[in-house]
Amino acid sequence: MPIISDEIRGDIRGFLEQMQSPVTVDFYPHPQSPATAPMIQLLNELHELAPQIQVLEHQGSAQPMAPEIPEDVEGPIATLSTTSGLTGIRYLGFPGGHEFSTFLHLLVDLSVQRDITLSAETQEWLQKLDKPLHLEVFVTSSCPYCPKAVRLAHEMARVNPQYVVSDMVDSEAFPSMSDRYGIESVPTTIINGRSQEIGALAEEELASLIKQSV
Repeated sequence: MPIISDEIRGDIRGFLEQMQSPVTVDFYPHPQSPATAPMIQLLNELHELAPQIQVLEHQGSAQPMAPEIPEDVEGPIATLSTTSGLTGIRYLGFPGGHEFSTFLHLLVDLSVQRDITLSAETQEWLQKLDKPLHLEVFVTSSCPYCPKAVRLAHEMARVNPQYVVSDMVDSEAFPSMSDRYGIESVPTTIINGRSQEIGALAEEELASLIKQSV
């Protein structure tokens, strides 16, 4: 049974026709995770609709990225890159529900190199950043406020992918990591494994909290 239904397949194909340059998705499965099969199926279906979406399926699970620990890697991870290199954007789990539209828009944004929507002040600060910044945004597919938080973190990674990593974390696919951070509501953004910020924060709020953290 397809992930993308016949009712919306044409609309998604039309939307993805905006893509110009390829976007590569490196997919790292996790054999025991129920999110692995639907995620690779979704990626392959998107590739059929838009060949610019190039899917590379790896054999082994992804390695943890600090502040993650090995026990955190309990689900599939997808890393996005363009012809310019890594974007700093990862998807941990399955971008279903409200996150699906955000995922599609991100693919187009990266492909056409759409302008970053952050303020000039925030972008200037991020461009000067010379310390690692890892943003983990915990979501559920039914949360209508989560896409805003995910998009904000992704835009920050686009400014400086050398130092900024932004994750959408499907809390249902990564229950151990959710428990370790004590996630009780979503969206929740974790900054470098320490600072926990709840809710869909405005850009200025998140930027100020990040500056305090790093």
